[in-house]
Amino acid sequence: MPSLAQEGPGAAPVDTLGGQRETGVLPCVTPHWPATASRTPEEIKMPTNRPSLLRPLFLLLPAIALLPGCEGRKFNFAGASLWDRFPLDGERTWTYNNESADIDTQLQASIVGTRQSGNTQVVKIAYSEVSATADDGTVGEPELLFEIEWSTDSVNGIQVWGYADVVNQDSVTFDDPLTFAAPEMNAGESVTSSSNGIEITTTFEGLGDLGNAWTTDAWESAYLVVDDGDGDPMAGPPFAGHWWIATSWGVNQFAPSGYAPNVDGFDPAAGDTPAGENWYLSKGLFE
Repeated sequence: MPSLAQEGPGAAPVDTLGGQRETGVLPCVTPHWPATASRTPEEIKMPTNRPSLLRPLFLLLPAIALLPGCEGRKFNFAGASLWDRFPLDGERTWTYNNESADIDTQLQASIVGTRQSGNTQVVKIAYSEVSATADDGTVGEPELLFEIEWSTDSVNGIQVWGYADVVNQDSVTFDDPLTFAAPEMNAGESVTSSSNGIEITTTFEGLGDLGNAWTTDAWESAYLVVDDGDGDPMAGPPFAGHWWIATSWGVNQFAPSGYAPNVDGFDPAAGDTPAGENWYLSKGLFE
């Protein structure tokens, strides 16, 4: 059966990308208070020629804190946090299987480099095909398919800084990074960004439990559909397509544009099951 690398229009090599944002525990969400009018220090200074009406309240605060059942108030946002579902720290390699009859290889995604852009660390992930594990446990040498430069943080969300599609001979380093996902999004919400003539729209379809071949436990995964503007998520750069991302672990399943034939989107929150052409996680190595 043909390999993925043989399905491209040509075999001529193209330039790959040159050259991580440290992630951690998601901080408590801070509520967004209404803005107040700007005032000078003199305007907000408490008059000193009369006793403060707030002083009795300040005296009561220690007593209130000791009352049983008083806990710190928790604030929640209406949507889901997405940036922390795309970890890029340390050394990571993910291996994916595919049930399509047209594919007899595995897909391996590995962090292969980092670079600094201002205050942001940009991480390059190489996506390669490898032969499925043989009976003796050996695998073939990875053959590079495409590379994507990513970053993720709680301010800018998940961003794409560039890509190199080796099979289809296409390579771009963006003047301004594309927004793959906002830090937090509501189900059904979309975000659009553009750079260097490429525009993408990412729609967060919702959360759902989704399994893989690495564990028997289903992982809560955020389902993202990324379209490059032609109305078909499966046509365009390899970061377009269907993505299911899980907190701490990263991409649980995905169908990158051009490398998962005949994929159909599905809604895990509605109990749907993925099409066989999805790449689903079979192993992860994190250091």
